[in-house]
Amino acid sequence: MQKIDPIYLLPESKFLRAHFYASSKQFFGVFFSTFWVNIVVIWLSTLALYAALYYRLLKRFLDFAENLFSKEKE
Repeated sequence: MQKIDPIYLLPESKFLRAHFYASSKQFFGVFFSTFWVNIVVIWLSTLALYAALYYRLLKRFLDFAENLFSKEKE
């Protein structure tokens, strides 16, 4: 592993994983700027959390789990 100036080292992983201070990330063999990859990941996470809140997925999951475990005790 390169110890000096790791920003110039290309990442080895083919799917968005990279070492600390990597200037780019690979996505199926295509290199993208780390900044834009991080922005896209943040937006996708925000949209997923919005959908979970909008459709009340946590409440549905907890209701499902309650019904599942209450049937086992009977």
